Order: sequence, then C-alpha cells, then structure tokens
Amino acid sequence: MTDPSHAVLISGSVGSGKTSVAIAVGELLDEHGALNAVIDLDWLCWIGPGITGRQLRSVLADNVASVVSRFRAEGVHRFVLARTIADPSDVAAFARALGDVDLSVVTLEVSSVMARTRIEGRGEAGDTRQSDLDQLGVTPVAIGGAYAVSNQNRSIRSTADDVLAHLSWLAST
Repeated sequence: MTDPSHAVLISGSVGSGKTSVAIAVGELLDEHGALNAVIDLDWLCWIGPGITGRQLRSVLADNVASVVSRFRAEGVHRFVLARTIADPSDVAAFARALGDVDLSVVTLEVSSVMARTRIEGRGEAGDTRQSDLDQLGVTPVAIGGAYAVSNQNRSIRSTADDVLAHLSWLAST
C-alpha cells in the first residue's frame, strides 16, 4: 500500500516566519525519519519584469505541479510549502497543482512590530528588504479552515512543534 501524500501550506504576513517555520517542520520530520520536501513557493515564481497577476499565479501553479511530481517520483509524501496568500483562489490552485495530496493550511500570526523586527534583521539588502517593509501594512487574505498558530515571542522550533502536532503527521509515518 502506498503511503498517502500530505502537504501543509504555511501562510501569514511578510515577516511572520513562514520560511523559518517551514524549514523547522522539515527538520522535525527529518528527525523522525519522515521523507519530506520543504518548498518556498516564492522561489518558484521569482520572475519578471512584466509577469504579474493571473499569469504569475499560473506559472507558480505549473511549477508546483512539476516539482511535487518529481519529488513524489522519489518517494516523498510529505510537503511543507510556504507563501503569503494574496488571493483566496491561490489555495484551490495549489490543491489542484498538488494532485492527489491532502492539503492543510496553517496561518502564522505575529504582530507588525515583531514582523518589522524580523525583516530589519534579515541579511537582505536594498530593494528586497524595502519591498518587504512596504508590505507590512498589507493583511494577507483570510483562509477558511486554516489553523492559526501564534509565532509571537516564541522559538521557531516551538511553533513548528505546534504545526506538526496539529497535522498529526508523525503518527502516520
């Protein structure tokens, strides 16, 4: 019998810790011998200039489908995705791109002060850091059915533990 595939989309505002928590979830899965892939979705659609909106979302969905298909061919059945959700239809597009994979959504909650502190502490220079700071006032869309986890004043590992406890993935490895 083939192990069922599962994915979690970790979302939240810029500076909420999506990528850090996704990496920590992957490391926890590694520690338990659960083959997994951590995918920062921003990297799968870093393209431009001039490709935006629907066209950009289409590129991202196609890339997700390709990458996940390749990982599944190698036996990966746990996927940890990270991205701020700007449009509610993005979740449905990711679900379609993932194929026969059970998708859960986790939203990280953090204050704008904490997010600003994290962004300012990044090693990124110039335009990237300023672009993130400019997005601080933008609230990501609410995702129905998402599990909310505070990532305020706690360790990334603790937040990742909460995410995995909610998913119950380790009980099924």
